[in-house]
Amino acid sequence: MLGRLLLARSGRLGLVAALCPRRPLCTQPADPERVSEALGLPESDERRRQLHLIMLEYSEMQVSGSRVPDSMSNYDWGELLRLGSYSARRKYLGYLFKREKSREADAERRKRKAEERREKLARELESRPSHIRYGLGHNTIFHRVTDTTIKSWEEQRLYTAMRFGQPLVMDLSFEPHMTRRENKNTAQQLTMLFANNRSALDPFDLHLCNVNPQGEIMEFLRRVIPSVEEPGFPLHLNRENYLDLYPKERLVYLTPHCRNELREFDHDAVYVVGGVVDLVKGRPLSLAKAKKEGIKMAKLPLQRYLNVGPSFSTSLTLVAMGQILLDLQAGAGWEHALRHVPRRGLLTPEQQQAQAERQQSRLQSLQEAAERRRQRWERAAQQAAGERRAPPGGGGWRGARPR
Repeated sequence: MLGRLLLARSGRLGLVAALCPRRPLCTQPADPERVSEALGLPESDERRRQLHLIMLEYSEMQVSGSRVPDSMSNYDWGELLRLGSYSARRKYLGYLFKREKSREADAERRKRKAEERREKLARELESRPSHIRYGLGHNTIFHRVTDTTIKSWEEQRLYTAMRFGQPLVMDLSFEPHMTRRENKNTAQQLTMLFANNRSALDPFDLHLCNVNPQGEIMEFLRRVIPSVEEPGFPLHLNRENYLDLYPKERLVYLTPHCRNELREFDHDAVYVVGGVVDLVKGRPLSLAKAKKEGIKMAKLPLQRYLNVGPSFSTSLTLVAMGQILLDLQAGAGWEHALRHVPRRGLLTPEQQQAQAERQQSRLQSLQEAAERRRQRWERAAQQAAGERRAPPGGGGWRGARPR
């Protein structure tokens, strides 16, 4: 099917290429055999032929002037191979094109800033003629602290936390329930969570439980942190469940779907956070698992301390959960810790005032309706009392009054 589509578009693309020439290609075309071997595709696999057709499709897009990147990695070819439609592949290539141009612009901006710094330093040196020059890269009384030194110092705190710190468990058992995009988002959030925990003065002893080494989350983690599986890396990767590592009495599963609120932070508890990013459905997966395993559950008191709006979602990101727990562990109050909650679902002061006015108007309407009902009841009671006091006879109906 893909080959027929390529043949059908070849004539039209050739005319477009002649009328709208593209910039010269910067790289040699990729070798299908080499890419197939890098992706681990067997020789008898049908995906080898599909990969070859996708490369032809990419070459035609290049010739026709479409928004595609100049270079493709083996990982990018693998992602294109997983996409099942032409529109999805074209959309992904457009994303790679934007990312490539963004990186080129960043490199050009850094180069321009470096040249400006060199010119500024040269002007300063010319304005201060002396045989002794002070400043960055010259004579100074201060010791230069590099990024590597700061990173090593932060990792020493992580090693201390791995021995004496409070554990924090991330449950990665929800990977089969998520799409590839959601698994990639989960891995990115775990990377930012690890970085924030490393920068904290009193970090957690971070554990990733129910890890699937061949899963998509670990695949993305290896791309971002190549040394994540080394023995000396300050992060626990456990294939076991957290019930096999800690007693059930210490475990507290933090899920936004339960009713029990977390009032105080317990420094002796082992908090478990579900490593799930559900972008569309919002299923209570963590609540179901905590109930099945019989673990204590709690949710953050968001509605108690925040002015939430109708579009507010109680399902926070893993990064926000980690920052809130780090502040609570350091002794901060809920008002200070909940500053990491995204502001997009909270009410602004103007919205809070409008909501208060609507509530006041509704309360006033209810009071007026209650007053009208009370007056109706009083009139009905007075009329009934007058009828009971009326004398018998008088030419009226004999017996019961007609209704």
